[in-house]
Amino acid sequence: MRAIVLGGTGAIGGATAMLLAEAGWQVDVTGRDRSRMPQELSQAGVRFHPLERGDARGVERLVGDGADLLVDLIAYSADDVRALLPAMSAVRCPVLVSSRAVYTDDAGRHLNGDEPPRFGGPLSVTAPTLPPAPEGTDPFTREGYGPCKAAAELTALASGLPVTVIRPSKVHGRWARNARTRTVVERMREGDKQIALAGADTVDHLTAARNAAALIAAVAERPGRRILNAADPDTPTAEQIVHAVAAELSWPGEIVVVPYGPAPDGSASDGSASRDPASETPASKTPAPDDDSASKDPAAKDLASNDPASNDSASNNPAAMDPAPAPAPAEAEPWRHPWQTPMVLDMTAARELGYKPVGNGLDLIAEEVRWVLAGEPA
Repeated sequence: MRAIVLGGTGAIGGATAMLLAEAGWQVDVTGRDRSRMPQELSQAGVRFHPLERGDARGVERLVGDGADLLVDLIAYSADDVRALLPAMSAVRCPVLVSSRAVYTDDAGRHLNGDEPPRFGGPLSVTAPTLPPAPEGTDPFTREGYGPCKAAAELTALASGLPVTVIRPSKVHGRWARNARTRTVVERMREGDKQIALAGADTVDHLTAARNAAALIAAVAERPGRRILNAADPDTPTAEQIVHAVAAELSWPGEIVVVPYGPAPDGSASDGSASRDPASETPASKTPAPDDDSASKDPAAKDLASNDPASNDSASNNPAAMDPAPAPAPAEAEPWRHPWQTPMVLDMTAARELGYKPVGNGLDLIAEEVRWVLAGEPA
């Protein structure tokens, strides 16, 4: 069995390559910079090929007479997909990694809009999405990223090929280009004794790279034209995530929950508008070859309830058993953590396909923390 992972040196790409290589697959990955190739992948027998995203002929040559699986983590537009259709047509199972940024709420609000979306519950793969971007739209902008991803999806699905589109949420794992736990690690390692956490109860659904890889492996066994969400089986709050990082670091400090400050207009804010608008967009026009799908992951890089599809309930949610947080001192300054968007993805379609997650996101996030602590290139 042979797999090709375009953008295979980042979190999702690397996890997918490692999983397949360990299962006996012949795996080729592409990237712009050989120095970013994780040593562990090379040791597992994964082969690196220096290819730019726009080198469609180079990808065709790499595919050659065919492959069993092609995973594209670096398609940002309809043009990107169209250029690779000849290569995709020679593959038994093509997979396009997209982004949760394509979703809108019932009023058409989306993650990179001026007004934050308000989702009424877990988003299934049939939830409303952005209209496709017109030709010529720049995908490397806040306003262009989501519509361009939507256009890429539609182009792939309309190709007649058995393309599976995967929509990750906030990606975490080894080799993430935008390791969100890094900000927490840095605060705790710098000697902060207390973190005042605003929006502590926000549920901003995580996607462990290894869980996304497991989903891709399940798709490879059953190729087909479909859309699947890719998110962890649990839905931890921001407070739980920060506590998990603290536990991995054995940090002796205190996490206190504080309310959001006043909004710019002077009114009270519930934090729903405090997202980082760049969190669902690429950092530059030369994105890293793991869109993390752009943690670089723009997909990754980018509700208050548990995902009913996760088999979690309030009784087995660790948050329900946590002691009440300590009251915040008056002088505490709220910290805007990286998990600000109330958003949960429904994983029903993936489970029905036979996908089995590697583990809970709250447990797997420790892998990213350990990678950050090891000081590997970000």
